Amino acid sequence: MMRLRCVVNSVAEFTPVVTSGTAASELPPSGVLIGRRLRERKSVHHLAVLSKIKSEPMQCDRTMTRVERQEHRRLNGLCFYCGDSTHAISDCPKRTKRFDRSAVIDLGTSVVSQLLEAEPEKIYATPDPSLPDTDVKALSTLCDLADRELVLTIGWAKHIPGFSSLSLADQMSLLQGAWMEILLLGVVYRSLPFGDQLVYAEDYVIDELRSRVCGLRPLYLCMQRLVHRYRSLHLDKEEYVTLKALVLTNSDSLHIEDAQSVQRLQDLLQAALHEHDTYHHQDEPRRAGQLLLTLPLLRQTSSKMVLHFHGVRAQGAVPMHKTVPGNAGGKVRSTSVAPTVDLLTSTPPRTQDRG
Repeated sequence: MMRLRCVVNSVAEFTPVVTSGTAASELPPSGVLIGRRLRERKSVHHLAVLSKIKSEPMQCDRTMTRVERQEHRRLNGLCFYCGDSTHAISDCPKRTKRFDRSAVIDLGTSVVSQLLEAEPEKIYATPDPSLPDTDVKALSTLCDLADRELVLTIGWAKHIPGFSSLSLADQMSLLQGAWMEILLLGVVYRSLPFGDQLVYAEDYVIDELRSRVCGLRPLYLCMQRLVHRYRSLHLDKEEYVTLKALVLTNSDSLHIEDAQSVQRLQDLLQAALHEHDTYHHQDEPRRAGQLLLTLPLLRQTSSKMVLHFHGVRAQGAVPMHKTVPGNAGGKVRSTSVAPTVDLLTSTPPRTQDRG
C-alpha cells in the first residue's frame, strides 16, 4: 500500500495542473515538464544540503549522506578521506597506501644479490691424464666431481634467503630430491658459450664424439636440448641463480613437513625472478614464464641421468661415492644422510664465484 501511494505521488508531481478552458496545445511537452520538475527538485535538495552544512559545520560525518559529507569536507577544507582538518587527502595517514612497485623491485633485487653472493667457487674435475678415455674413466670422473659439488651445493643452499629457516628435515628432503637437477643446471649454464660442448668443469669439456666414446651420448643429447633452450632465451646469470634456487624448492619430495613455509619460499623466489625480468627485460613480458617452463625438461633430463647412474652402480663397473643416487627417484643413498646432516648443521664460509 505504501509503495502504491509513493507511485501515485510521483505521478501526481509530474502531471501538469489543467484548469478549465486550457487548450491541449497550450500545455508544455511532457519531456520539458519532467526536466523542469527534476531541476527544481535538485535545486531544492542542494539548498537544503548547504543550509544543513552551514548550520551544523561540526556535524559528525556518520550522520550525513555521501553527497552531504563530500560537500561538507569541500566547504570546510577537510581531508576528503577521513574528514580531518590537519592534512589533505594526499597525506592522510589512514588512507590505504597504494602498491609500492619500487619496494617489490628492491626486494627482488635484494634476493637476487644474495643468490649471486652465495654462488660457490669453481670446482675442477682433475681427471687422470694417464688413463684412456673410456666409459669407466668418464663415469669415475663425473662421480667424483658430483661428490664434491654436492658438498658445495649444501653450503650454497644455506645462504638462500629463507632456506635455513626451514626445518632440518625439510632442508634434507629438498636437497635429496633436487640435487641432480641443480648439478645439471650448472653444467648447462657453463656450456652456454661453448657451442656443442658440455662443460662439466673448466678442465673437463666433452663434445659429442667424446661422449660417444665414453658411452655418454644419450645423456649428451638430452643435455644439449636444455643448452639450446636456455641459449635461445639468452639466460643471464641473475636468472640462472634464481632458477637454481627455485629448482631446490620445487622438489616433489613426499616428506615435506611444513609445505606452507616451502611454498612461501617458492613465492619469494618467483617474485624475485619476475621482478628481475620485468626491470631488465622490459621488451619480454612473458620471459619469466618461459624460463619456468624449462623446469620440466630439466627434471626429465635429471631422471634420465639418475637412471643411467643407477644402471652403472648395479653393474658394479665404477666404485660409487656417497652422493651417487641409489634409486631411480633421484634420492641419495642412506649412507649420505649423516654427512648431509653434518653439513647442514655446520656453518661453512660463504664463497663467491671467482670469475
